[in-house]
Amino acid sequence: MNKRRIISILIISLLALAVGEYFASGMYLKSVLNSQMNSLLASHDSAKMASLAANNSTLKLLEQTSASTRIKDTSDAQGGSTNRLYYVTKVDHQNVGVYLKRTGFLVWKIDEIVK
Repeated sequence: MNKRRIISILIISLLALAVGEYFASGMYLKSVLNSQMNSLLASHDSAKMASLAANNSTLKLLEQTSASTRIKDTSDAQGGSTNRLYYVTKVDHQNVGVYLKRTGFLVWKIDEIVK
């Protein structure tokens, strides 16, 4: 019985370390950014695009993409603060800056998109 308990504690500890590493490594935030950007491009919600676009050229780029466009080559965080981070990704072969804003514990939303 003692041996099972030690093995159970070891497995739970390893799982906790793996989950902690996923969130601490930045992979989680890149995944959030990719998911939200791809959803935005697929929905082609003009009002949402306008509220996130920093300027008219960014809005025009977002509106001209097809619904099947997917972002790629998302960078690691390039700067920011504990509540707002800056990333660079590609939309239709053009680099765009994306700001993610923390809205809760482990909850991040796209705050601004800049061409």
